[in-house]
Amino acid sequence: MAAFNAGRLRIRLEPTVLVWGRQGHVDPKVIVRTALTKIQDELDTPPVEITIQAGSFRVIPDVGIGGYTSPITGEIQITMDQRSPLGLRRLLTTWLPLALAHELHHAKRVLDGPGYGTTIMEAIVTEGSAEAFVRATFPDAPSIPWVRPLDATTQARVWERAQRERDDRDVGEQHDSWFFGAKGLPRWAGYRLGYAIARSYLERHPARSAAQIATVTANDIISGSSFSAR
Repeated sequence: MAAFNAGRLRIRLEPTVLVWGRQGHVDPKVIVRTALTKIQDELDTPPVEITIQAGSFRVIPDVGIGGYTSPITGEIQITMDQRSPLGLRRLLTTWLPLALAHELHHAKRVLDGPGYGTTIMEAIVTEGSAEAFVRATFPDAPSIPWVRPLDATTQARVWERAQRERDDRDVGEQHDSWFFGAKGLPRWAGYRLGYAIARSYLERHPARSAAQIATVTANDIISGSSFSAR
């Protein structure tokens, strides 16, 4: 396991990821350092450990990457699958930096803000806020499939259901239904709705940045967005 520091962050790269870098003719260490410099220019990242590893658990197959941030410690795990339809080079150079931005926004929220959240609505806002930070930090990134807008009719239906289930616990099957699609919910409904809410809040509060809302409660983000009037 290759390990190095980037500011207050401790990075651990699994050997397989380094092999993928050689196969893709890129240096994962340089990619990570460059991405973290850009992220830390925007976000006062808390001291956490980041592990970047090979695997398939919780990986989004459309791109071949997935991430997890501990809601207790803020520790981050990013997992990549070499079967990515995008190829190893693009996975490392484009999608790894985006995953780092997303998960570090979570870590900031966990350690310096209100926490990831324990209810469905809190999780929706947390995930959407992280994606707003990704777009703000990497504005030239490709279209991210899990935050593409819902059509107006579907968004209204999903928002109505989110309000009914807002205080339900964000656990297990309930979480998977909202964020990966099941039980009448479209795929990625939680991400897509949360991103729309976060973007709406930022539009109404131009003095606030996507980095800053890592420490704003879900209730304040919702009430400060245009969704509060629906």
